[in-house]
This record gives sequence, structure tokens and C-alpha cells, in this order.
Amino acid sequence: MAGRPGGAEVEDLRGLGPQARHELGRFQAGMKILLGRIHRLATSGRLRVDEDLAASLIHATARGAVLTWLSLPDATPPSSPPCAKR
Repeated sequence: MAGRPGGAEVEDLRGLGPQARHELGRFQAGMKILLGRIHRLATSGRLRVDEDLAASLIHATARGAVLTWLSLPDATPPSSPPCAKR
């Protein structure tokens, strides 16, 4: 049964190396922060779409930005992600 603890999904996670587990943990922590911020927007009445849709759209936009950044020619890579330059 999909999503059931102890199933194939758990076995897949057990097969991950330490670095992959660390990255997964960082991703989950980042998503928790994002979801919290989106929820605050929703409770203040400033969100016009469903919270899950907002999270998916923001996540997709960020992935697209990172993939674009990573595809820049080697001769001109930025020294840090564009979002870090505030």
C-alpha cells in the first residue's frame, strides 16, 4: 500500500547515502518554512489561491530560476545565486 510506513518508500530512503539524507532534510526544512509563510499570507487574507497551489507555484518558479542559473556558460557564472544579492 502506497504511503504506508515500512513500505517500499521507507526502503528507498534507507538506501540513500548520508549526503542525500542531509539534502532531503534541508529540502523538508525549507518547505516547512515556505508553507508557514504562505499560511501566514492566507490567514491575513492576502493569498488569492489555495495554499498548496501557492507552494507548488513558488517551488516551480524557484526550481526554474536555479536551473537557468546553473545553465549559464562557465565563463560567466555568478558568484552566488541571484536571490543572495539583496
